[in-house]
Amino acid sequence: MLDHDPTHDDITALLRRLKAALTARDLKLQGITTDGSPLYPEPTRIVSGDVAHPICTFHVLKELTQGILRAENRAQTTHA
Repeated sequence: MLDHDPTHDDITALLRRLKAALTARDLKLQGITTDGSPLYPEPTRIVSGDVAHPICTFHVLKELTQGILRAENRAQTTHA
């Protein structure tokens, strides 16, 4: 737990700990799936280079659904 909003440095430290834990178990990081936050791409590149970094499908659909609902709400408000 952090007592502040995470920063690139916090994410980098987390990914370094993850990578060290995997290496200690003779495992290799093959990808990191995140929620699309701009916090992740740079630390991921710094720590893991070209590892796959897909965005979570759930989060993509959630953002699309929220956008559609906001547009629908604006349309109803405008035509009311």
